[in-house]
Amino acid sequence: MTRQKRPVRVAFSRNDQRLARRVFAALADKLAARDEFAECEAALTPVPRGADAMAIMAVTDGSADMAIAPFFSSSGGYDFSTLHDLNGAFDIVATKMFRVSESYCLAARADDVIAAGGRNDGEPLIGDIFATAESEKICNSAIAGMLARGGALRIAPSHGEAARQLGVAAQRSATSAIGIAAALLPESLVDGNSRFTILKRNFGGRRIDRWFLAIENARDPTVDFDRYKTTDARTRYFYRRIWRRLAATGDAVGVNVILRLKRDEDAAASADIENYLRNFGVRYDALDLPERHHHKSPPPRIIDIEFDAADFEYDPRRRLRGRVANGALKLALSRWKSRGVQIVGAIPVSEFRMAGRGSRHWLRKGAPEAVQSFGQTQFIRLSRLAIYLLIISAVAALIVFALRTGS
Repeated sequence: MTRQKRPVRVAFSRNDQRLARRVFAALADKLAARDEFAECEAALTPVPRGADAMAIMAVTDGSADMAIAPFFSSSGGYDFSTLHDLNGAFDIVATKMFRVSESYCLAARADDVIAAGGRNDGEPLIGDIFATAESEKICNSAIAGMLARGGALRIAPSHGEAARQLGVAAQRSATSAIGIAAALLPESLVDGNSRFTILKRNFGGRRIDRWFLAIENARDPTVDFDRYKTTDARTRYFYRRIWRRLAATGDAVGVNVILRLKRDEDAAASADIENYLRNFGVRYDALDLPERHHHKSPPPRIIDIEFDAADFEYDPRRRLRGRVANGALKLALSRWKSRGVQIVGAIPVSEFRMAGRGSRHWLRKGAPEAVQSFGQTQFIRLSRLAIYLLIISAVAALIVFALRTGS
């Protein structure tokens, strides 16, 4: 009996609608390999939501099967809003990650360019420039030279608002002596739009990489069943679950695991986990979420880990007691009763986002550091001893001199 396919409802924020639709197309290719989502290109149903929090909430309340939310940007770092929302929703887990690359261009209204080009017989002069805070930061040096001619920089909250303000200023700038108004916009937003003309592509000379998460509803069974009430059992469950997800993805080189730890006595010490990851050369990044005023407890700490596929294999030359990934999970889940730690993401990745780290071998690094530390300690002690001997010798010489002088 053939199971009937159902539509896959994907929620995304209107603020990131342009980039989310690009991720939406890549998501269709990923889901096509899963039996329950076969022929998903025709079945995918977008559910636009006003903000990233509402998109994730749509997964929680069941009105969407997945949500697309921004996670990391090469220019702005982590998206704290998404991390806060993952922290607040207990049963949702990030399962996929997509990268979108884009570059900025300097664009103007097509009618303005035609009019200004006829007057100036060449490239039109640029007056006011509309940009977002991020695009201004990336293209700052390129903008500075153009603003020296007398134009002004206008900061807009979003790219859509920058394009709208450009249209409002079009008539005023077309007759301006300084030049026409322009905007810093992503090339993907302007390409194919007949209302705009691209004056300069790859403006600023930098490409921006953005990573988006696909978030699903995944109930944690370790909360309900007694067989997961020990640290070893819970660690074994999550390790096998993450390993199966890695093995099921053919082109994956590793797994991106996102841990959320409480910053109080109820959770494992994040410093112990970070020290373990540094010892074995595992890629990771740790950050504290900004505080929210309506929460009495301190905000949690996020540890973003990229495990290599080799971390799931037993290598006695690297770790005699077991696999590296298993040891990291056991250390993180060592205080499980109070729910001090939560795995909010387990994502197979085809390329690593973080730079590699070298392992800290005890013989290669520990022994030289121990010798250096011993030498420094003895030097300090001997220096103090020399000072004491010098003082004693001076007192003894003074006594001898006094005795000889008196006799």
